[in-house]
Amino acid sequence: MAIVALLLTLLVLFALNGEVLLHHFDQLLLVSAPLLIGFAIVVGFNLVVTRMLRLRYREAIITTLIGSSSHFEIAIASAVAMCGVGSYAALGTTMGLFWEVPIMLGLVYLGKALRRRGFWASWEPPATGSADAFGDVQELMAGNLRSCPR
Repeated sequence: MAIVALLLTLLVLFALNGEVLLHHFDQLLLVSAPLLIGFAIVVGFNLVVTRMLRLRYREAIITTLIGSSSHFEIAIASAVAMCGVGSYAALGTTMGLFWEVPIMLGLVYLGKALRRRGFWASWEPPATGSADAFGDVQELMAGNLRSCPR
């Protein structure tokens, strides 16, 4: 039900900002440019930090995806509540969500490509043959498994 409400909100926001979308494309570029620059900075920062911390792919890609998400759903609700549905603030947050979806999908493909190139630390299963996460935590607690290989 929440996804239906979000999609309906986006539909209403785009409909009420139809004039800006159709006749003032320069305003869309003005709103989109800082969003795209911000995404590039945040994604780049998250990639560098996960590599510096020598995280494995599984942890690094999750950290990068969550850390790069801007949670525009909350921003849309705040902008609509404070500035109104047809405001530029609402349009800006809607454009943020519009850009976030393809950027996050692209980040998945980038993460897979970086994994193939060995960007993040590799991991070998413990000698006990434990492949489940709980077993890994037990091994880590016992000191038999190093979380960040050197």
